[in-house]
Amino acid sequence: MSIVEGISLFLITFIVMIREKIDPRWAFLAGGFLLKVMSLLNGSIHGWKDFFSFGEKEITDWIHFGLTAIIVYLAFGFSEILQTENYTNDTLNIFSRGLSKSQKKHRIISIIITILATWFVSFSLLSASAACGFVAPVILPILIRVGFSYEFAGAAIIAGGWGTIINPADVNASNIHATIDKLIQKPIQLPNDHIIPALTAIVIMAIILKFHAKATKGNQIENFKRNEPRKINLFRSIMLFTPFILLTLYGILSEFNLITVHSASDTFNKNQMQIAIILSFLISCMFAIFLAKNATVKLLCNKFSFGGLEGIYDVILLIIAAKFLITGLQQCIGGNTIAHGINYLPQNLKIPLAVLTTFAFAILTGSGDAIITSTILVFSGVPNLDLKMAASMIWFSGEIGRCASPNSAAIRKLAKEASKLKGSEIDPNKFVSIAWWAIIGGLVAALLTLLLIIKNY
Repeated sequence: MSIVEGISLFLITFIVMIREKIDPRWAFLAGGFLLKVMSLLNGSIHGWKDFFSFGEKEITDWIHFGLTAIIVYLAFGFSEILQTENYTNDTLNIFSRGLSKSQKKHRIISIIITILATWFVSFSLLSASAACGFVAPVILPILIRVGFSYEFAGAAIIAGGWGTIINPADVNASNIHATIDKLIQKPIQLPNDHIIPALTAIVIMAIILKFHAKATKGNQIENFKRNEPRKINLFRSIMLFTPFILLTLYGILSEFNLITVHSASDTFNKNQMQIAIILSFLISCMFAIFLAKNATVKLLCNKFSFGGLEGIYDVILLIIAAKFLITGLQQCIGGNTIAHGINYLPQNLKIPLAVLTTFAFAILTGSGDAIITSTILVFSGVPNLDLKMAASMIWFSGEIGRCASPNSAAIRKLAKEASKLKGSEIDPNKFVSIAWWAIIGGLVAALLTLLLIIKNY
C-alpha cells in the first residue's frame, strides 16, 4: 500500500468519526482494522500475529500497562464513591467558605492553583483522566464561585492534565526506556531534565489563561448555588486527599522518594510506585465506605464498580484503540520508509518534525500514550539524531498535545462532570478552544527550556 493510500484511509477514519459522531474508540478500532486488512492483502504484513501486533520492534511493558489499568479502575471507582456519598461537598465547604463572589484577587490565584492541583494529581495517579475526575467536583464550583464560566473552569483544569511528564513510573517512561535500550543499548533517564521545563510551562499557561479570563470577566452562572455552610466533619472533608496522604506516608516510612521514584536502598522496582498507588486507593475506598452516612454499602459498591468500568472504557480502551490505528498506519506505509524520507531533511528540522507529528497525532487520537513511543521508534532510524533530546521533546508534545484533543478521555470526563453541575450538556470543544493558546504557549516554553538545559550539559 502506498503512503498516500495509507494516510488517506487514516484521515477518512477521522472524517467519518466527526461527521457521524461515532465514538472515537470504535472508530479507531475500525480504522486500524481496515488498515491492517489492506496491509495483509498487500503483503506488507504476514500472518495474524503481525495483524494483531502493536509494532514489531516496539516494546510495550504489559505488566506496567496492566497496573496502570488497575489504577484507573480504582481512581474512577473511588471518585464515584466520593460523589455518591457527597464527600466532595464536604471538601467544597472548606474551600468555599472564604470566597465571596467575583473577588478579583482570587482569580489569578485560583487559575494557578487549578493547574497545579490537576498537574500534581495526574502526576500522582499516572492518569490525566483520573485527575480530571478527581479535581472537577471540587474545583469547578470554586472557579464558578469566583466568577468564571464552566467552559473557562474546564479549560483551566485540562491545562494541568500532563503531570506524568516528570514521573518515571509512567507507562510512557517505561516504554520509552525499554525501546531506546533495545535500539541503542544505552540507558537514559528522561524525567531528570523535565521538572524545570514543566514548571516553566505551568507559569506560561497560567499567564495566558489569565489574559483570556478577561473576556469572561463577571460571567456568573445564575443557576449555580453554593452549598450552605454547615458543621464541618474533618474526616469527611479530607476524604478526597486520603490516597495522597497514604502515598506520602508510604514514601516517608519506606524512604521512597515519590518525586524521583527512587528508594534509599537502590532496590527500586519500576512497578513499586504503581503498587503503592493501588494499595492507597484500596485502603481509601474501604475507609470511605466505612464512614458513609447517606448511602448503603451495596449502593457504594455498585457505584465503585460502575465507575471503575467506565474508567477502563474511557481511558484504557481509548489507548488500545488509538495504538491499534497508529500501528495499522505504520504497517501500511512502513516505519523504515518514513525514516528514510526524514533522512533527506536538514538536520535542524528533524526534531521539530518529530514534535509536530507527535503533537498532531495526540490531538487527533486524544492519546499521547499511543503515539509517543511509536514516533521515537520511527525517528530512531534517522542517523545523527540526538535521541535523548528527541525523546524528551516528543514526550512533552504527546502529553501536552492530548490536552488539546476533544477526543481525550480526560476532556470527555470533565465535560460529563461540568454538565452534571450545570444541568445541561457542555461541548468538550469549548474547553479546547479556550485552553488552546495556553497549551501552545506552555508547550513552546517547555521545549525551549528543555533545549537550553540539555544543550548546557
